[in-house]
Amino acid sequence: MEDVQRLAAEVKPKNTYPADNPTAHNGINYPEVIAQMRQLNARLVIPSFLDKELLGFLVLGEKASGRPYSEADIEVLLALSGQASLAILNALFTVKLRDREKELADASRIVEIGNLASSTGHQLGNVLNNIMTAGDTILDNDPIMDTLKNNPQAKASFEKIINVIITNASDGDQIIDEIRSYSRQEGDRQYTLVGLKEALDKTLRMLYIQINKFQNIDISINIAADVPPVFASAIGLQNIFVNMFNNAYDSIQEMKEYIKSHPELGLNNYKGRIAVSITCAKGNVNIHLVDNGMGMTVDIAKKLFTPHYTTKASSDKRKEIKLSGGTGIGLYTIRFLVKEYGGTVKLVKTGHLEGAEFLIQIPVPKNGEKEV
Repeated sequence: MEDVQRLAAEVKPKNTYPADNPTAHNGINYPEVIAQMRQLNARLVIPSFLDKELLGFLVLGEKASGRPYSEADIEVLLALSGQASLAILNALFTVKLRDREKELADASRIVEIGNLASSTGHQLGNVLNNIMTAGDTILDNDPIMDTLKNNPQAKASFEKIINVIITNASDGDQIIDEIRSYSRQEGDRQYTLVGLKEALDKTLRMLYIQINKFQNIDISINIAADVPPVFASAIGLQNIFVNMFNNAYDSIQEMKEYIKSHPELGLNNYKGRIAVSITCAKGNVNIHLVDNGMGMTVDIAKKLFTPHYTTKASSDKRKEIKLSGGTGIGLYTIRFLVKEYGGTVKLVKTGHLEGAEFLIQIPVPKNGEKEV
């Protein structure tokens, strides 16, 4: 501080500074430096360098003795500042190393999933093809169809269910290929413009075919008129929605079980609700999905997107209350897919017995962006 005050006194008086540039000497605005040091209550400021890189500053107040800092004091503090630079660098390196190790671990898990899908995909593909062939055979089987011809309503329902089975078997084959893509290079993946209404409609058709499941939940969909198609994979988007709806369903089922065991809450008229609203703003398509299920505590919410972390009950308990998940890769898969489309997914709001709100943001396609 003494040096800065001396230098400020050696240059032109304050009232001679140009009105638009108070810098007096060597590009340094001494009055501003003095003001900032006083704000910090600093008597000595030592820069902390590592080679030529400035990592920070060592800021010291007035000495306990009240005397100015001596040259010997400053030499010791300069050495301490150098050691502080090394400590800061080590700390930064440790943080980066941990982040990198986490990225590698996550990438390894994804590759494992991709390798598993690659090794089993052929066998699963054969099973799904057999299902599709069986469905086509049923629809072409005259004796079966003749038994329904006198009941048009039953025949229409029967054909609808068989066609849904065939369609979902076909989609299953594509989902296997989508999972395989987790272990591929980014340039190998193919995306196109996909309408969100179409993806949601297809998702809901598949979900509603699950008897006594989503039929007992109020589902509302609201898509703004200006929402454009997004640049993604049709099956990938459907996979995202299926996972989100199944998670919301499971949360609602857990809420129902909790209410049964806590009649004092007075929530006997509880009914599950899932609301999806899609809007377009600031270059993003915003997909809000809200449920009135069990919700999560802060500790659980922090770990939500960690691969293989699950809040679901044990396998037997899941069967008992008809939960669908439990592997701990659903939300991680969602985040992985959304990230591939250049977007983000986050938990906006939740709480114990307060449901959950998620926000998925996917960029609006650029002009001329059609397919890769």
